[in-house]
Formats: sequence, structure tokens, C-alpha cells
Amino acid sequence: MNASRVYFAAGLIAWLASSNSQAQCEGQWVTTAAGGGWPAARSGHAMAYDPVRGRTVLFGGSGLGGSMDPATWEWDGTSWTMVHAGGVGAPSPRIAPAMKFLPSINKVVLFGGLSSPNFLDDTWTWDGATWVQIVGAAPPGRTNAGITRRPFPSDQLVLFGGQGTGGFLNDTWTFNGVAWTQLTPFTSPPPVRSQHAMAYHGQFHAVVVYGGIGNTGYLGDTWMLIGDNWLDVGPICAPGPLAGASLSYDPARNTMLLNGGLDGTFFKVDSWVFEPRGTLAASTWRKVVGVGLSGWAAQRGGAPGVFDSARGRHVVFSGFGGFFINDLIEFVAPDLSVTRSPTEAVVAPTGNATFAVSTGAPGPLSYQWRRNGVPLADGPTVQGSATNTLTVGPLTLADDNGAYDCIVTTGCGQLRSDPIALGVANPCAADFDDDGTLGVPDIFAFLSAWFAGCP
Repeated sequence: MNASRVYFAAGLIAWLASSNSQAQCEGQWVTTAAGGGWPAARSGHAMAYDPVRGRTVLFGGSGLGGSMDPATWEWDGTSWTMVHAGGVGAPSPRIAPAMKFLPSINKVVLFGGLSSPNFLDDTWTWDGATWVQIVGAAPPGRTNAGITRRPFPSDQLVLFGGQGTGGFLNDTWTFNGVAWTQLTPFTSPPPVRSQHAMAYHGQFHAVVVYGGIGNTGYLGDTWMLIGDNWLDVGPICAPGPLAGASLSYDPARNTMLLNGGLDGTFFKVDSWVFEPRGTLAASTWRKVVGVGLSGWAAQRGGAPGVFDSARGRHVVFSGFGGFFINDLIEFVAPDLSVTRSPTEAVVAPTGNATFAVSTGAPGPLSYQWRRNGVPLADGPTVQGSATNTLTVGPLTLADDNGAYDCIVTTGCGQLRSDPIALGVANPCAADFDDDGTLGVPDIFAFLSAWFAGCP
């Protein structure tokens, strides 16, 4: 066999192994079969996840022939349900409104959208049963704006950009559940744009904006709103110019996931993770490989994404990729947490304490237990220091009190359990200095506490 072919085959096998390993650690997209009725395929719809009720709310968008669905739908992780038929007492059908859940009022908030030829400026709330219109001053009418919730400095929604009567926009607004307020940033905002991806990164307390389409065409820049300051991140590696991509944030893993979009020529199948670093200049996007989708149905834009915190999944419905795609896809990440049992323990001297950890992370797995950050080794009073179950004893007051945790090495790197607090109880009330024996020092310890006024 030709040597170059051998090297190519070996390299391909190594690349596939690396891709599969990364996919099992980062997760992959899966197509989810749903029971019950099914919303019509569409793009330009709005979705918001309600964590109180555990439902993803769907409204608006445009489908085959320009049809617009007036109904409100909800996805519970198993099936779709039409929860409001629309009409009187509900928002009018529209394309690309902005919609997000606001915890301070426990309601989904909807703003604007396009009902050709009108750019809408109405605000509505949804509590799972009833739509209510909020009357008052509002941002100028627009469609394809970015919206997200940020909890600091107060619980509010942030609205940025979009397209209105005068063209593309770059103004910033906040909504506190009662009224809209225009934000006046201390720094220059991003250039005007529409169809950008936008989400809040909880670890860095920053609103992240990526891409979109503006006066200069398709955009591939990254911006952060931190406090009242817009900052141009300018990462070295980025997905490239994109409009209509989905962006959602997993707070448990501190993972912000971007998927799909249109680069001006092609609908994309790529998924990327945004990784803010210690400095803005070091922040970057990283492409996720082996994401589990392929073929025409995987390429889409105009399909917003949400994160279902109850099920730990990014959710995307429908979209357009040359045709309207009638499916629901979810990004399923592995469980990389470590569960400990118990969370704390109090044991008498000469007794034994047993601790255990478990994880859903892929293997191979190895374990290293520690006491107060110092690795343990098996010996007369320690058993199982390199297994998922540790037994310590017979216990002594002087040596065994402390915080026990376990470093679990997995196929996805090292994980650390939360510490388990072990207290070795003193069975002798007169042993004031807790050395396990009675003596003169106990008298001095008692008198010191007495004169200090300590009970």
C-alpha cells in the first residue's frame, strides 16, 4: 500500500477518535420526536423558556406561502400543546418579535415584530394562561431585535438593535416588568444590525452579541455589554459573518452555544462555544466537532434557541435552510457533575465514616480522595482512597476532622466533588480542649472560657 495512504488513514482514524471523544464530552444535537399536535414549520418565530412552569413558549413566525400562525404553543420536553388560539386578547400574528422570560414578574415578555408593512412596538406578557398588553412608552417599533435577561444590577430584560422604519438600529433598552428605559452607554455601541444572536453569560455578568446583518452586510463581530459599557471583544477565532443564528446559555456548565445561521450564501450547520477569558483580548469562539447533525435538515437560520434548565438541554425548533424545516432539535450534553453522599457527617471517636461519589461523565474513571486538600492513601485507618467509596476509621479527634472531597479523572478531564464535612464528636463533655483525654489543661480551658463570658 502507498505510504501516504497509510499515513492518511492513520490520521483519519486519529481525527475520528478525537472528534468522538470531544463529542461525548461536549454533547451533540439530537432530533427529538414529539407527541401531540405539532406547530407548522416556520422561521422568524420567537421562543422563550419559562423555568417556573418548565415550558418553552413559541409564538409568531412565517411559514410556507407567508402564512403566520396566531396561536401560542408550549413544549414541555415531551409534546407540543397549543395553549392559546390567538385572536382577541392576544398579540397579532407577526414575524421575528423579541421574547424572553423575566423572573421578577414570573412572566414571558414579548415585544414588537413585523406585521407587514408595520414595525410593531407593542409589549405583552404571558403567564401560561393569559396574554396581557402593557401600555406605556416603548422602544420604536422593530423586528429581529436581540433580547435577553440580565439579573444585575437589577432583574431586567435588555433589548438591542433590530430593524425599523428607518433601517437597522443599534439602540439599547431595558425593561423591568413595568416600563421600558433607554440605556445610554458610556462607550460606543455596536454598529447597527438586525438578526444578530444575543444571550446573557452568567459567569461574566455580560450580555453577548454576535454577528447579524447591517449596513455593511453580514457581520462576524462579538460584543459584550457589561454594566452600561459596550465592549468590542474581537476574538481571534470566530464563526465568521452570520445572521439568524441561535444562541443560548447553559448556566450549570457556563457554556454559551451558537448554532446555524446564514453567512450570506450558505445556511450553516456549525455549532460554536463562546469562551470568555480573563481578558477580553483572550476571549474566543471554539468550534464544536461531532455535533450529531448532518444533511440538509441540519442547515438552518431564523430558528431561535433557548436553554431548558429543567432538562439541561439547548432547544431549537424549525427554521429555514432552503426550505422550512419541521423538526425540534436538542443539544444534549453529558452529566459532568459529581454527586457526593452524604453532604456532612458527625461520628463519635473510634467509629467509622463512609463517603461515596458518583458521576455520569464518560470513562475511564479514576478517583483520588483528599482531606483538607491533601491526597489520602490507604492505610490502617483509610480504605478506598482510590475508589468511589472512602471509609475512614477508627476515627480520632485530633486527626480526622475536616473537609473530604474527591478528584474524579474522567474521559473529559478532572472533576472535583463538593467537600463533605466530617466532625468527630467529643463524647466527654469535660474534655474542654478536645484532645481526647482529661487533664489539667481542661481546667484552664474551662476557666478561660468562663472569664471570657463564653457559655
